[in-house]
Amino acid sequence: EMGDVLRWSRRVIDLADGDPSKGNFMRGSPLADALTTRGMARYCLGRPGWRDDLRHGLAMARSTDPVSYAMDITFAYLAIPFGVLRPDDSAVREIEDALRIAEPSSDDLAVAATRLTLGFALVHRPTAAERDRGQQLLIEVGDVFLRRGHHLAEIPLVEVYVARERARRGDRDEAIPHMRNAVDHLFREGHLLLWGI
Repeated sequence: EMGDVLRWSRRVIDLADGDPSKGNFMRGSPLADALTTRGMARYCLGRPGWRDDLRHGLAMARSTDPVSYAMDITFAYLAIPFGVLRPDDSAVREIEDALRIAEPSSDDLAVAATRLTLGFALVHRPTAAERDRGQQLLIEVGDVFLRRGHHLAEIPLVEVYVARERARRGDRDEAIPHMRNAVDHLFREGHLLLWGI
């Protein structure tokens, strides 16, 4: 799966030939998207160069349209739940900036994906207040996904993190069955390899 993402990303990078706007009939910069997804594939596969890809992809996306930037932020900072990137102040600030940029666009998908990314980052922060805010964001985004019927593959992941925060607060009897159900769903759907972390 990540091998395919790596191949496709390389192909787009080659086709763009250094031009950030080449092929931009649907997204602001296919090259920025490809750099970011190549970075994601590289860190998943343990290949070097992923940090440079993420940095260059996000810098390029920042100067294009808000939706592309929001989606590339999501691709880049999915590294936080994987333990590849730390949810430090600069990461949270960059995700929050992307959310502020995406909100006026009225693109529900970009806003929801960025809120999801911010929620994941915040539930990995050190303070209870930040984790509470992250949990609340994840609950809200999960509700939006269910109501609108999109990003349903992410619902089990949201449920695991919400349950983890419940367990952290001591409500293990409520949390553990939710975690088990979510992991069972991921296993049945064949997503455990990607989201097993």
